[in-house]
Amino acid sequence: MTDIKPGLGVEFMFYADYAKDNFRIMRSVIYDTLDKKLILSQAQPTVLASSLKKDIVVTYLTRERGQTARFGFPAFIVDFMRHYELASGERVSAIVIEQTGAPERFNIRLHYRLKVPSGSYLALSMENRKLNLIDISVGGGKFSCTSALSLVPHSRIRITVGSGRQRYDLEAEVLRVWSSESQRIHKDLQFATVKFLHAGHEVEHFLGKEIFRIERQLLAECKETA
Repeated sequence: MTDIKPGLGVEFMFYADYAKDNFRIMRSVIYDTLDKKLILSQAQPTVLASSLKKDIVVTYLTRERGQTARFGFPAFIVDFMRHYELASGERVSAIVIEQTGAPERFNIRLHYRLKVPSGSYLALSMENRKLNLIDISVGGGKFSCTSALSLVPHSRIRITVGSGRQRYDLEAEVLRVWSSESQRIHKDLQFATVKFLHAGHEVEHFLGKEIFRIERQLLAECKETA
């Protein structure tokens, strides 16, 4: 528990969604620790009161043998506090969770997707056209692009992933393609999810490093707004 202390940025997801490989990541900051109970800032995105008593998986970044590592533990949501008082005297919304298992190294699986903030240096392109990257994992990504690009479900395409001067050409399988809900306004816009094929250790290592870098950036921003 030495790493789990006030000020630590955490991420969590509902266990039921995690088990189905279809989850969203919620970011928060620890306000206080009370034995096995932790008081967290209201998450981004917001966690609703209907989530009371639900099981969650909480993860956080720490240092292990001189390297950044992600650890995680199981917990459940105990309570929601509408007027939790900070040391500054400010009253804020908070979430109370109870830890139900010991922290252990958390394996970020290939489907662990991270939402990419605007302005990120990590980029995707196809046929020398930039793709608007929405989320990314070691195993694939989601993006939007012009409908002028031919994207057909189950077909294979060549894309480029990179950051700065590091660039890798990859083969990818198109998993899904769909149009914008506001198609009348954005009639030339389409969305797609792809799976990277035969990426190799070097590319997976590069993507893993980029994902950790973006996570640290997002957690730092979360701390600033908490």
